[in-house]
This record gives sequence, structure tokens and C-alpha cells, in this order.
Amino acid sequence: MAIEPVTCSRPPALTEDELEAVLLGAADASVEEHLVQCPYCAARLKALQRFERTLQVRLARQGCPSVSMLGDYALGLLDAGTQSWIEDHLESCVSCARELHVIQDALSDRTAARTAARTAARTAARTERQRPRQPDGSADKLGRLVNDWQRRVAALLAPSPRVALRGSDQAERIVAATARERVILESVLQGDRRRLTGQVLSEDVVAWNSALVEVYHGDDLAATAFLDDLNEFVCDGLTASSMRVMITAVDGRQIVIPDARFDS
Repeated sequence: MAIEPVTCSRPPALTEDELEAVLLGAADASVEEHLVQCPYCAARLKALQRFERTLQVRLARQGCPSVSMLGDYALGLLDAGTQSWIEDHLESCVSCARELHVIQDALSDRTAARTAARTAARTAARTERQRPRQPDGSADKLGRLVNDWQRRVAALLAPSPRVALRGSDQAERIVAATARERVILESVLQGDRRRLTGQVLSEDVVAWNSALVEVYHGDDLAATAFLDDLNEFVCDGLTASSMRVMITAVDGRQIVIPDARFDS
């Protein structure tokens, strides 16, 4: 990971007004030349651009329903007035419509998996009852048959978003895959706090550079970060083992992991 310089290489450093002029497209040629030759001021400009994008994302989502409310909407648990308001909101809000789609896929995927697993277990048990009894190893055969059915069912289910947990004594890892991206999250306990690191793997690497990462504990924003040039991020000081992670690219694309749960 690149280390940014800490001092201006062509003093005096650009002022905040000069950097804001660059954002507005009204900078002098001398300012543009300074940015080309000074990594320190260029890094300050990049940080200011990130801050502007964060504000735009936050302001754009101020009037949006929470994820838990969208989940209740998907389950049909809301009263008629709230349901009507969300339906009107979804007609004009692409971000909420995308979040609802992710929630509906997750609910559908979970329901399909449970139904398929129950069906597979019943089929396997019925098949086993119809076979001649073996003196030994029948329980092992039933277990292998059920596992084989579950693997076949899992191969047919939609891959977006699918979360798998990997663990070790030091860290726990979650891998979430969509149709085009894969997100790797790793959680490490540091005393009574938790450090979350992550990386977005995508064929379109550049599109996710500087993407905004938001980590929520329930409906409360717990931490924010930006993806670096390697599409990695770090969030320290988290207090909960269950969290929602939202990654928003500059072009508006989002990856939402609605319920990342770490055991410890």
C-alpha cells in the first residue's frame, strides 16, 4: 500500500480555497501545474474529493427507509400507509430498489434452500427405507446421500449474494459473492473491540477504487472507510459481531451484505 507524503514538495502548499476551485473546475493553470508536481497537495485533493462523494451519498439517502424497514416491506409486515409510502419511494430511488432486490433475493434464496433441504432429506430417508437393511454403515450412507443432495441443490441456487464463513483462532473471514464481484471480509478481535478489513475482487478493478464503505450496527452507522488502490479497506473500533456492510462505487453501483455475522 502506497504511503502518502506528509509535506508539500513545492511550498507554499495549496490553500483550501484553491483546492475547492479545482473541484468546481475554476482553478488557475498554476494550481493545476502544482498538483501535477506535488504528491502531497494531490493527495489532499483526492481526500477532499472523497469527502464530497461521501456527503453526496449521505444527502442522497437521507429520506430513504432503513434496511430493516425494507426487510419488513419484503415480508409484508408493514401497515398500509407505510407500505404505500415505500412503494412510491421505490419508483424514484434506484439505491433503495437495488437494496430491496438484494433483500428479496436473500429471503428467496434462504426459503428455497430450506425447502430443498427438507425435500432432499425426506427423499433420502424414503429411499433409504426402501433399500434392504445393511448390518453396518446405514447411517453413514444416509448422511452421504443427504450431503450429495444438498450439494446439488446449492449448485442450482442463485449466486447473489451468497455468504460463507471461514474461521481460525485469530480471525474469522466471510466471503460474499455477487454475479460480478466477490467481497472478502475479515474480523479480528482486539480486546473488546473488533477490526474489520475487506477487499472487493472484480474484473472492473478501477470502478471500485475510492468506493465508500459504510458499516452499520443495526440502523446506526458504526464506521466508514474508502477502498484504496488495491480495493481494500480497514475499519477499527467496531463493537458488534453482527453488521451490515454497504460499498458504494463512484458510479453509484452498490454491494450490500445485509447481515454479516461473526461467531466470536
